[in-house]
Amino acid sequence: MKNKRNYYRILQVQPDAPVEIIRASYRTIMKELKCHPDLGGENSDASLINEAYNTLCDSDKRSEYDKKLKINLLDSYKKSLHSFKTNSSDKLLNQEHHRSINRIKKSEILHYSFSRFQSDREAKLLDVSPKGVRFLCSEELKQESIIRLKSRSFKAKVRVVDSQQKLLNDKVYYTAGAEFIKVTFRSSKGSFYSTSV
Repeated sequence: MKNKRNYYRILQVQPDAPVEIIRASYRTIMKELKCHPDLGGENSDASLINEAYNTLCDSDKRSEYDKKLKINLLDSYKKSLHSFKTNSSDKLLNQEHHRSINRIKKSEILHYSFSRFQSDREAKLLDVSPKGVRFLCSEELKQESIIRLKSRSFKAKVRVVDSQQKLLNDKVYYTAGAEFIKVTFRSSKGSFYSTSV
């Protein structure tokens, strides 16, 4: 067994599970999952399952166990929190996290180019947020490249953050995530806010 401490995990039940559920789970583990030694299971695993079952089915033992478990979990949490604080640099703590703002799914044709003098290439807009966009195109875009986007909803200058290969209908495409450098929405209503009163 992987977890020799948490009896609830050993019996695959929630901490608020009634005795009937614990009993049913115990029987399933021992018989159907063949953890009983007579069915090919290991003696040490069966012993641990029995110990968990006997503890959780006895109200006094369970109450005592729950108190110890809460103390152990709290100590473990405090240690991991302390470890995180001491091992994390200020840069890590202040770093912006990917998808910190919800995206709005939006499906429309998008055109992109690397400069004003290049012809536009077609892509499909997948979603948009106040920070950027994600779209599907036929070429891999390099990280940090600056491109211009145009759609019926907005026009923007963006920096490519990531590009990942996707296989759709046996054809290779790329999903590109980009952050806005400059953006102009064609409508003042409905993109992320409304000016209606």
